[in-house]
Amino acid sequence: MEHNIRPAFYTFRILHFSILGWVILLLAGACSAQPGQPIGGRPPSQVEQAGPTLNVNPAGGWAGQYVEIRGSGWPANQLIMVYLEDEAGRSGFMAASNSDANGNLNTGFTWPLSERWLQPGPVRLVARGSNESITAGATFQVGRPGEEAPTPIPTVEETPEPEATPTEETAPPTPTPAPVVQPPIATENVEAMRLASPPVIDGNLEEWTGLQGYLSPFIVEQRPEWDGSMDVEAVWWLGWDDDALYFGVAVTDDIIVQENIPQFAYFGDSLEIELATDIANRGDVVTRRDFQYIISPGNLNDLPPAAYRFQGTPEGRLTDAPGTLARVAVRRTESGYNLEFSIPWSDINVAPHSDFTMGAALSVNDNDVPGSVRIQYLLLSNVPGRQWSTPSSWGTLTLR
Repeated sequence: MEHNIRPAFYTFRILHFSILGWVILLLAGACSAQPGQPIGGRPPSQVEQAGPTLNVNPAGGWAGQYVEIRGSGWPANQLIMVYLEDEAGRSGFMAASNSDANGNLNTGFTWPLSERWLQPGPVRLVARGSNESITAGATFQVGRPGEEAPTPIPTVEETPEPEATPTEETAPPTPTPAPVVQPPIATENVEAMRLASPPVIDGNLEEWTGLQGYLSPFIVEQRPEWDGSMDVEAVWWLGWDDDALYFGVAVTDDIIVQENIPQFAYFGDSLEIELATDIANRGDVVTRRDFQYIISPGNLNDLPPAAYRFQGTPEGRLTDAPGTLARVAVRRTESGYNLEFSIPWSDINVAPHSDFTMGAALSVNDNDVPGSVRIQYLLLSNVPGRQWSTPSSWGTLTLR
């Protein structure tokens, strides 16, 4: 019996070690696989990347509260605009700023006085990229001072899937390339490009296609009577030659109110430009080297467009400087008006050359109340800290 049992016992041990050997080999192969390499012929699982985020600080408040906006995960160096949203739709943009090279966003705005945005409860904030294809949202709890505000939860909104590429059989003919249109940016340091020929001052902005546009998104002056509706937006394009400094401006404004002579046009819908021609010596008070222009579109009916010039005095005041040779033209559009104007260099005593830099601020006035002849409701500028008679608070304008 012993002779008959041993071969069976050995056969079992050989089989046992054979199976164990195969298991060890399989485990060794799995452990030796490089990270990210397929195991057993299966592709590695894919981890979806998170979209952009939006955070507000503080989490809530009331009219006049400064709201800090921060975010991450945005495309690098892209203009991001922040709006409020409710059942009635979207506000005008409350803040606009470029993300940094790492895709981080850091901007803010003052919560508006409008009754629409002061209903107690959460209000949705939405940030959108310049092409509006990427968005993120957060909430702000509206409440009177002393009320506790919950911490908002950042949300991420999906980017729409790109359309399928047409096949060769259905692909349309390649169109003629259109001029490159650069999205406008919000910056306090703007540039005017040297023009091969001066634009025709007629309110047609086609000549400005391809140049960098600039936004004036920051509220720097507002009256308590303002209802908080952000229904105005201005995009500026700048150019120059040996004769003059040129501006093309597209203004979005649903109600045009201008009832003043040019000297007081800033009480109605209009543009304001401050220029400090001696930037090396600009200070906290104006001098004879500092100028302000009020550009009126008129009422687009029987009150014509016009420009009015103010100049600093040795006593540090901005006062009337009539006799400007600035030219203005305006065209009504479906969303507001387009305006072009020129300021001769002789108007501001400047000999222009490339890389010449002036102090400057570009601002737009909004008034939606007919009959309010001497009330300046809302002023937005490209410089968040702009003060109308303090040259050191203005940005810069450089000739390129």
